Amino acid sequence: PVLPDDDGTDMAIDTPYGELYYPSRWKEYLTLKVEENDGYSVSFSSKISGHADQRLFVVYFGSQKGIEVGAIMDGSGRSIRVSVDIFPFEPDSSWSEADITIVYAMQEDMNYLLSKLG
Repeated sequence: PVLPDDDGTDMAIDTPYGELYYPSRWKEYLTLKVEENDGYSVSFSSKISGHADQRLFVVYFGSQKGIEVGAIMDGSGRSIRVSVDIFPFEPDSSWSEADITIVYAMQEDMNYLLSKLG
């Protein structure tokens, strides 16, 4: 078993549009970056020892960027577009199979995050 145990808990990532829920098992591998130009975005990257951070995906709120995946209501009842960008992962020979598996699993959990959106 290469993947950290999934104990069923989530980490909550606070945004002005509500919380994003992502599995806690990725906590030690996760780097987040928030940007507030052209809407609001949260970029998810994996940090694996011995490698540069690998961008996984970005969740955008109120931006025309990315692939639209839905909409949420903001505090004043306006519909806010939610979209995502997914980044290709092309590991070279320096990556172990275990580390590759972790990156792909973290990227796949974007679907989990989206399923939990308000």
